Amino acid sequence: MTAGARQSQAFPFTPSDGFILALDGLCHRAWGGCLSASTEIEIEGSPDRDKLSWLAAALPRRLPLLTAELCPAHVPLRCPCWVLRPDASVEPLPLAFHRLGSVAGDEEVVDSVEQLRTRLLRMPLHVDGRPPHVRIDVARHAHDRWLLIITWSHVLLDGVGIELLVRSMARLWQDPHEVLPDHLPLEPDGSAWQRFQDSAAVGKFFFKLSGKHFPSASQGRIVRGAPLHFVESFSAGESKRYAEALRTVGGDLMTVFFHAVIAARAHRALLHARGIRRATIVMGVPAQLRPKTSEGEPVIFQNHMTMLYYVLENDELDDVTSACRLIMRQNVEHLRNKHHLSFSAFLSLARHLPGRLMLRLVRWQQRGELVSLFHSWTGTFARGMDFAFGGRVLNGFHIPGVSAPPGSGLFFSDCQGRKAVVLSWVDSCLNSDEVAIMRKQWRHDLLGETSP
Repeated sequence: MTAGARQSQAFPFTPSDGFILALDGLCHRAWGGCLSASTEIEIEGSPDRDKLSWLAAALPRRLPLLTAELCPAHVPLRCPCWVLRPDASVEPLPLAFHRLGSVAGDEEVVDSVEQLRTRLLRMPLHVDGRPPHVRIDVARHAHDRWLLIITWSHVLLDGVGIELLVRSMARLWQDPHEVLPDHLPLEPDGSAWQRFQDSAAVGKFFFKLSGKHFPSASQGRIVRGAPLHFVESFSAGESKRYAEALRTVGGDLMTVFFHAVIAARAHRALLHARGIRRATIVMGVPAQLRPKTSEGEPVIFQNHMTMLYYVLENDELDDVTSACRLIMRQNVEHLRNKHHLSFSAFLSLARHLPGRLMLRLVRWQQRGELVSLFHSWTGTFARGMDFAFGGRVLNGFHIPGVSAPPGSGLFFSDCQGRKAVVLSWVDSCLNSDEVAIMRKQWRHDLLGETSP
């Protein structure tokens, strides 16, 4: 991409970008930061500091959207966009090196990996729409193990996009002349009237949903509080027991539904501990609508999601297998009625509204709530990428941030045969006892440990 092209190109928000920006605003109100996430990869060996520094400088020039500026809509009902910066103003991605005190070296010393994760997720990105939107940190936690931690703004990337970015980074590491995929502006959406008609199906669904009570961890309130997380990375033996629990309900074909049920049961345990026994649980599970470049490769940047909503009553969660089958039937009904496309049309219209107004309208209809909790099965991390950045890949997972409402989210993934569960929350929405209750429930469901 030439400098002239960089100075003139703008990339309008996708339909789901607008909703993510609205959630980003909730995070800013809660703790002054943004809706960010981190991707952590454990690698065997020692980091090559010189090559990592080269990579941090090369990436923004190969992938210009990494340092684009977020420009709000200055005209009512126009949607925001990303605008590329001139080549001369492009700076390397922020890069820092850390180590645990038990590891010799000259990097910054941190007390623990958990402390570093928390600090990085609380460092704001895209302040006033300006870069950085992505930051790289390297942490040596053993003499022959290190972590590559990429913290990223959810406004610029989604969970699939960050994995595509990691793969592009690995390709560039192997071959400095590698041509990375370009990012093309969106095609026009079609008429507003057509999008309004297309959104009618999901509008009817939400109207039915408005009569239900589905309390979140924040209880429908916009609260102040900072992000926290808990990562459970299972051992090889535990991961086999986890995989067996999935097989008992139908195996790989039930993966998405199984994890949705596990998340719902953990949230139900939280509600029961709070004395709420008859609540409905509503989860929006992301589904991809990802376009491809002119070379046929999936685009890396921006959010390309729609949502499928699953609704479960308290008693319907008593049995994992039955609940999975119920969600599967709901999924078939969603696809039959094209709710995923209808919701995308709704988001396409809503992105023209200021974020606060968009959320106010949604929350007004749903007693202050958005969903009971955020949730996703993020899949097998970097499938097939066994060796990267100079060493063997040992583990990897994402730590998504959450807004309040709903105030919490439960996420699942695997890498190299090892399963992981990540609980993210806003610190004013869950206390340590409640986190322990949720963890006890998911360990019971996944590993067969003593019933809570």
